[in-house]
Amino acid sequence: MAANLGNRGRRGETTPILVEHEGEPVGEVLSSFRGPSGSLRVLGSIHHEGAKKLVSDGTMLGLSLGTDVVHRQGQEHRPLTRSVQELSLCVEPRRRGCYISEANGQRFKTATLAASA
Repeated sequence: MAANLGNRGRRGETTPILVEHEGEPVGEVLSSFRGPSGSLRVLGSIHHEGAKKLVSDGTMLGLSLGTDVVHRQGQEHRPLTRSVQELSLCVEPRRRGCYISEANGQRFKTATLAASA
């Protein structure tokens, strides 16, 4: 999933931003890249006023990728492909450490995960 989520596919589609994996898009991913630690870094734009408020007041700072997984029948533990369909704002992300770190110049406290040897 290292592809740029801001430009998916041949038609230059962007990845939509949803709230808790539901409803109409509240924004879009503009760009993404792998950080030095291997983490996925995302730059997005939220156009929905209600969603902006949820972020700015700290209510919803979690991020979660919505993916489609394809596998052979009977081999659910061995995915053939995974594709990102959306990025969601959420209260509690499934993956630890997946939080918004900055929005409109406002910095938020985020968890830092260090790899162990």
